[in-house]
Amino acid sequence: MDSTPERPPRPPRNVVVVGSGRSGSSLVAGLVATAGHHMGRRLVRANDANPRGFFEDFRTLLVNEQLLAPYTDVLPQPRYTRCRIYPRPLVELQRWLAVLWPEVAVQARPELEPKMRATLVDGPWCRKDPRFCHTLPVWEPLFGDAVRICVFREPGRTATSMVSLARRQQVELSYGGALEIWAAGYLRVLHRHRHHGQWVFVHYDQILDGTGIDRLERAIGTRLDTAVVDPALRRTPDQGRWPAGVGEIYQELCEVAGHPAE
Repeated sequence: MDSTPERPPRPPRNVVVVGSGRSGSSLVAGLVATAGHHMGRRLVRANDANPRGFFEDFRTLLVNEQLLAPYTDVLPQPRYTRCRIYPRPLVELQRWLAVLWPEVAVQARPELEPKMRATLVDGPWCRKDPRFCHTLPVWEPLFGDAVRICVFREPGRTATSMVSLARRQQVELSYGGALEIWAAGYLRVLHRHRHHGQWVFVHYDQILDGTGIDRLERAIGTRLDTAVVDPALRRTPDQGRWPAGVGEIYQELCEVAGHPAE
């Protein structure tokens, strides 16, 4: 009889959820929460825009706001549309709408490092914030071997929903401007971030139809309770119109996620 002791099961991996605002990242973070991951000590409150919650740690969000502040004091220039993105620079808590193109490198601020470390004391943890599209490299030394999950969906659906939520925050965001925000975030993920650490790319529809769940479970190392997934959440209409350059980014995301582009 083999007397070799069984190895204890490995603990679940820490998780970072990355993706443009209104992309489905809250749904994925909520799935990870069902596995018992610590989402943060103070979460952003749910509202009618996200009735099941945003699953964002407020302390992490504030650090990201501070990291992005020096880069959002001027109006960004559009690359794919002729639309003005928004009429005034962003202020605090609005920087999930930031537009930073891949050549812009967000710099670490030494005075923020203790705050960053303090957000990750409970594990296994999951941190989700659309601002990670731009600030992720600053966090990399602390995130270690955490699984990076990039969530996305059609640019038109995301942009339409983004315009609605921005209006609640008194930001006059155009549909074309929202497409620019979408493009800037995912360009940085594809061209600056994804070659560091383990990544899983997943389309929102792959969560709703279940085809992406197995990849997430294998990467994280735990089971996820799909009872929280409600197909009725796919409620935002798709404008179906975006510039060719935005479509190319979407096509690349679909390819790495194994999802047919529409």
